[in-house]
Amino acid sequence: MARSTGAGQSSGLSGCASERRTVEGMGGTPIASNVALQLTAEEFVRGPLGSGASAEPTSKVVRVGLGLGIRRRLRSASDVRYRRGMRRLGRDRSDEYKGYLTAQVERSLSKRANDPGVGARALVREVARWTGRGGSVLCLGCRNGVELDLFRARGLEPVGVDLFSQRRDILVMDMHDLLFPDDSFDAVYASHSLEHSYDLDSVLSEIQRIARDGAIVAVEVPVRHKGSDADLIEFSGVEEVRERLSRLSNRALLQEEHEARTESNGQGSAVARLVLRVEKPAAAAAPARQASRTRRRVTTRGVAIATLAALSLFVLLPEALGDRPYNPIGEDSRQANKHTHAPPAPPAAGHSASTT
Repeated sequence: MARSTGAGQSSGLSGCASERRTVEGMGGTPIASNVALQLTAEEFVRGPLGSGASAEPTSKVVRVGLGLGIRRRLRSASDVRYRRGMRRLGRDRSDEYKGYLTAQVERSLSKRANDPGVGARALVREVARWTGRGGSVLCLGCRNGVELDLFRARGLEPVGVDLFSQRRDILVMDMHDLLFPDDSFDAVYASHSLEHSYDLDSVLSEIQRIARDGAIVAVEVPVRHKGSDADLIEFSGVEEVRERLSRLSNRALLQEEHEARTESNGQGSAVARLVLRVEKPAAAAAPARQASRTRRRVTTRGVAIATLAALSLFVLLPEALGDRPYNPIGEDSRQANKHTHAPPAPPAAGHSASTT
């Protein structure tokens, strides 16, 4: 059907522009896809404005919709390797825990490109301040590595762990079951990670195990807010956070709470920030001290035995071999015995006659 030009065409253009603004304003992905699917073959070629008008606005919407759909499918295909790694972590676990891991991976993948914001930068500064250059830092739940780069820029040596990895310096690992040896790190950093814990006590036990005595633990969590079903713990405020982390230390170097959308917190919720210095229990430190003392005793005894053995060889071996020139002690001893035990000399003949 033919359409008139002029005012009618202008109205059609404005309507299409309005439709495009709606797509862009609402994020584009679902609406643009629906628009593309609803177009008939004729409309796709001629455009909804007919042969006498330009089809550019709707064609652009179609291209955007198709492009977004393709990119979404490509990303989903590339995420297969991440989900495969998650299945390895969930091996020999309960179905409930596997479901937990799946939900956490999906949530993290949806935010993989997010910048952690001003709060993370403030927390990184605190870690660098209390740790010093060259310190080793474990970053829990680092996603895309932005925080790792911030630590390196301040002279620290970070390594990240998450349920998926986009970089070589991010290891695929479950924070409930860290694979590092005891006393491995000078600092542990967890920004918006602890609220995702399936079992917070298990996570804190792992942090306590892999952190050195005197290490820094820096934490930021949302308070009075649950952003999604992946957030399993809702903290009431910074005081509760400190109480839950008291097993690590009672020495708080920083304890703050910041409201949402402020210069110090770009998150959509209030946050609590806490920096602690780890205090290992005496019972945990005692085995290390005992092992050190045992090593010192063994070394001292070994040196003493080796010294006695060397002296024995120096004194007794030449004597046994009869090597007198190299055994002055034995030579002097024989000379002394010779003079002491020499038989008496026989009397002279003249002296015996006169006496008779």
